[in-house]
Amino acid sequence: KGQKFKLKGQIIETNVDLKTLQNIAKSLAETYSQSALLPLTPHARRIVTLYAYLNHKTPQQALKDLTNKKLLKQNKQKRWVLTKPHQQVLQNLRSI
Repeated sequence: KGQKFKLKGQIIETNVDLKTLQNIAKSLAETYSQSALLPLTPHARRIVTLYAYLNHKTPQQALKDLTNKKLLKQNKQKRWVLTKPHQQVLQNLRSI
């Protein structure tokens, strides 16, 4: 929608009105809560949540997509982990 977001430390700078920002935060929190039901490491959970939110998918669908893109894999403990460093995965997602 042409909205701009910039993160400076823990401060978000944006041209979005407060109500829209509250709705985005609520939706992200709901998606994060759903992803908490999956066996994900903390970094994997953040990536799954972000991908699911941005692509209008469930965390389960996001997990499947990210696994197919070789960005997530299961470790010996059967938890889903990133296959690359967190920042590199974020860069890969920007190009998708």
